[in-house]
Amino acid sequence: MEWNRFVPAALFAYRNQVHSSTGFSPFFLLFGRAPKGPMQILSDVFLNKDLSGETSFQYHYVIDLHNQIRTSWRLAQDSVRDSVDESRLRHEPKSMLKHFGPGDEVLILLPTSDNKLVLSYKGPYRVVEKRTSVVYLVDLGDQKCTSHVNLLRKYKRSTFASPSPSGNLDKGDNACSNQAVAGAVSLCDPSVFVD
Repeated sequence: MEWNRFVPAALFAYRNQVHSSTGFSPFFLLFGRAPKGPMQILSDVFLNKDLSGETSFQYHYVIDLHNQIRTSWRLAQDSVRDSVDESRLRHEPKSMLKHFGPGDEVLILLPTSDNKLVLSYKGPYRVVEKRTSVVYLVDLGDQKCTSHVNLLRKYKRSTFASPSPSGNLDKGDNACSNQAVAGAVSLCDPSVFVD
């Protein structure tokens, strides 16, 4: 099959679809009018519309086109602004609910050592300072890093008894202390993660 024959038709279809954030098709934003596709031309032929004569002078056409493009761009900007506001309302409430103070213990979402694309919560680490309403400076021990609040979770130390290596029950600050793997957070206690 010669797939490359269908590329122009696919591009024509793509350029004439209304975009969700702008509310207009790319063709309309560029040229200020809807395109005259094959179906429109066939419709004009069947309805015996005059296809050759131009009803207005060229300068009227240019002025009208300019006004249409200006209006459509303004409407598209408003639509994009509304889309950004909607997106912000969907995502910001989650991050705005979290507040940390200096000295708070947090878990931070970091890449694993094996694969950079696989992230897991590690810690606990201490918050050094609050830089902005959503950015915190976190002490990782050997270095400090700035982190967005969405990558942080409050760390809650468990207070129930955990078995010691000798088999006795000890009151430990951390229920996962004997089972923790270096550099990773053990998931033996679900109360470790608090939003």
